Amino acid sequence: MKLKDSVINTIKTELESGDFCKEDFEILEPEQKDSIIKIIFKPKREYYFEIFETTIKRKRVDRSPLATLSGFNHEYEEEENTILTIESPGNYKVVESNQVSNLDVAIDRIESWTTNIREEITQTSLNKKMEIEEDFSWFQERVDEDIENPEENFTDEEAHRIHEKLETLRKRIEELETRIGCDESIKIAAEETIQKTKDDLKVYPKGIWYKTAGNKLLNLMKSIVKTQEGRQVIAETVKNLLK
Repeated sequence: MKLKDSVINTIKTELESGDFCKEDFEILEPEQKDSIIKIIFKPKREYYFEIFETTIKRKRVDRSPLATLSGFNHEYEEEENTILTIESPGNYKVVESNQVSNLDVAIDRIESWTTNIREEITQTSLNKKMEIEEDFSWFQERVDEDIENPEENFTDEEAHRIHEKLETLRKRIEELETRIGCDESIKIAAEETIQKTKDDLKVYPKGIWYKTAGNKLLNLMKSIVKTQEGRQVIAETVKNLLK
């Protein structure tokens, strides 16, 4: 089935309606028997949108008056023409199929498909930024290996020493905030997190404090520091807590 030029132009308009332009896509001739059109996202060709016109079989029940009177409603199969879209990425899955009522509805789905592409690209980028989390698996391991008497509470001297290190961390974060710029809510969250770790020194045993404080501080780092350099500064300061 070959689409009219006017329909192709409508599809190109849909491709322009999102975050991309029509030049980001390639419209291919149908490769399969039932395929109407296939669109490829050029920068990442595993992302595609394809429309099929196909026939499906549905089970029906004979509810005619004669069948009702006889008390025997038999089932039978009936073929029905339908339009399917195959979308990658889909709304929830890597590849999804959707049955729609007509070709216009199928074309309308192109805009949501391009939105899914943008979300997937953005999330992939975020995941790469978050890969640094794996670098901090050492923290929990070091707590288990290096902290002596983890069930005991801190002495006043130990608590005072850690308190000073937390103050150093607070000042380093303050410097970074000034350099990179943070809104007021993030600054408040940073202050509250550091103050909470200080307060916990009085009540938590050493082992529990190091683990919970480490998690709080590393999460704080991920939320306010977006550069590799900034994260490294905070990581080194957090690491210093174990010395």
